[in-house]
Formats: sequence, C-alpha cells, structure tokens
Amino acid sequence: MRNRGIATAMAAAFFLSAGASEENAGEATGDMNRFRNLFPEWVKCVAIVSPASPGQTGEVDLGIALLKQAGIQVVVMPHAREHENSGYSTIEAEKRAADLETAWLDPRVDLILCTRGGIGSEDMVDKLDWEKLARRKDMPVVGFIECPGRKPSVVENALNKMRERGCFRKCAGIVFGHFVNCGPPGEIEEVLCRFTGTVDCPVFAGFPYGHRGSNRMLDFRRKVVIGEDGILVFEKPQKNAFTRLNNQRELTNE
Repeated sequence: MRNRGIATAMAAAFFLSAGASEENAGEATGDMNRFRNLFPEWVKCVAIVSPASPGQTGEVDLGIALLKQAGIQVVVMPHAREHENSGYSTIEAEKRAADLETAWLDPRVDLILCTRGGIGSEDMVDKLDWEKLARRKDMPVVGFIECPGRKPSVVENALNKMRERGCFRKCAGIVFGHFVNCGPPGEIEEVLCRFTGTVDCPVFAGFPYGHRGSNRMLDFRRKVVIGEDGILVFEKPQKNAFTRLNNQRELTNE
C-alpha cells in the first residue's frame, strides 16, 4: 500500500524540484488546492531537502504553501534554503548530506521532497552514511534529476567517475534518457557505446526523460524488468521502448 500513489505524488515536485515557470506559478497561485488528495493517505508529513543547488525563493515558497494547503505538515531541513537564488552553485556537500540523513531518520517524516535536482547531487554520494540510512528501508524520496546539456567529453568523464566510485557495481541494468544539447548525437552514442564495455550489465538508451517538453516519471520503489525486446515493464503494466547499445544492436521498439 505504501507504494501506491508515489508516482502521482511526484507531480508535487514540479514546483520544488523542476522549478516552476512564472506562468505556471501564476496558475498554481490561482488554485491553491491543486495538491489536495495528490498524496497517498499515509503521507502526513513531508521533509524538504536540497541535495543539489538550492531553488528559487518564490517557487519554493509556493510549493510549501501548496503542501500546507493540502493538509500536509512540512518540515524544512536546516540547510534546504541556504543560498537560494544562487543559480547552480551549491553549499557544502556535508550540509546537504546531513539534511538528507536527518530527514530520512526522523520518525515524523513520511516522505522526502527535493527542492531541485541535477548539478551537485553526485557530490553527496561519498558523504552519506549508507549504513545509517539502511535502518529505515522504506523512505520514499521524490524529486527530479536529469543531465542538462554537456559536451560528450564531460558526460564520459562523469560516467567514468561514477564507475570508479562503484556506482554501477550492483546494477542489473542501466537506462539512459535523452541527451539534449550535448553535441552531435553520433558522439554521444560513441561515448555510451564505450561505456557499455566497462560494465557487466545490459545498457539501454532512449528513455523519454531529459530536457524536453515531455518526460516520463519513474517510481524507483517499484520493481521493473527490461526484456530482450527493449521493453521496460513495471509491476503494473507500463511500457516504454529502448534501444539496446550492447553489441551495437538495435532492439525493436513497441
């Protein structure tokens, strides 16, 4: 039952994680009840954290107001709003990690909502106490994270650093979304194909997620299977097609 409703709750992260445009923010102000009944009934208290760079003050204020209007208790972590409106600059990773750990282990908190995703999130990997977080295995974390435009060489360096840190060691499969403004498509494909030779699991590309107008959301608490036909299947049937990069072979899209 705890899994149910998480995907719809992700819509609340639009203002806090993706950053609402002024136009959308205006629309939300006119309907302050739009978050009501959005969350599962068991979500009574939400903690706000900033694992990447901080958000924009107006957008975060609006998101928090919408949560409270929906009857949700909001706990803003001590460093979640530090240095807001500072673009992509981040505060110390130790502060961000401490906020996440504290929220994760707070018995009042039912769900963690991120103000923003992207640049800076990877800095926390080495700072988190994973054994401490393992004490509570059912904490849902909601937010958006995607890779904005980067040169192919930067993408490759980032993947290599993650691999060296062991990020892919236990992966059963790796799925890439869309790469937008990342140089010629052929160069990015070459980077991903070289990457497939460094990991032991299947690698897929083409999931509809990235800096485009339409993105699919993923509930990371649900089990998923990717078949040899390149189709991603959730516990409750929900399918998306991929192109498999291993062996330079293109799989059939549904």
